[in-house]
Amino acid sequence: VNADPVSGMITLRMDEAFQFTNGSYELTPRTRAQLRLLIPVYAKSLFDRPDGIRKVLAVSVTGYASPRFRKIYVDPYSNDKEAYEYNLRLSMNRAQQITEYIFGTDIGEYSYKKLLKERTTASGKGYMEAIPVHENSEEICGKYDCAESRRVQISFSVNEVNLAARGT
Repeated sequence: VNADPVSGMITLRMDEAFQFTNGSYELTPRTRAQLRLLIPVYAKSLFDRPDGIRKVLAVSVTGYASPRFRKIYVDPYSNDKEAYEYNLRLSMNRAQQITEYIFGTDIGEYSYKKLLKERTTASGKGYMEAIPVHENSEEICGKYDCAESRRVQISFSVNEVNLAARGT
């Protein structure tokens, strides 16, 4: 969890359970299990407090992709339109799959599900925010970590910084 004390934005940076295989937007059984545990608890912790409903302004589910296309590294800042559009669609599909699962019937009912749904948007960023490798080594995604770049992040915009500071 990353809380920005200036904006009040709270971001859930998902662990490896939320990383996708190359070229895929399918949710794994492990991802589904993690979402079943995480989302109901997090929704309750955000909304089940005094003024919690008014403090959470928006929820963003954002998909990302690694800078690869047809098994070849693509510089995120190149002008490869086909690679860019493919990865943008892939990242959007990843966010959409998470969103559909969170609000679908498979996850079951949980407190504040309807309210969370009303405030949620899904988007894709393609490979424009790829995660750099942790060391000075090159890999098949150039200077980027392929596995960590294929991810979805869930961010909560809150209108009061104190909510983030309280450990939510």
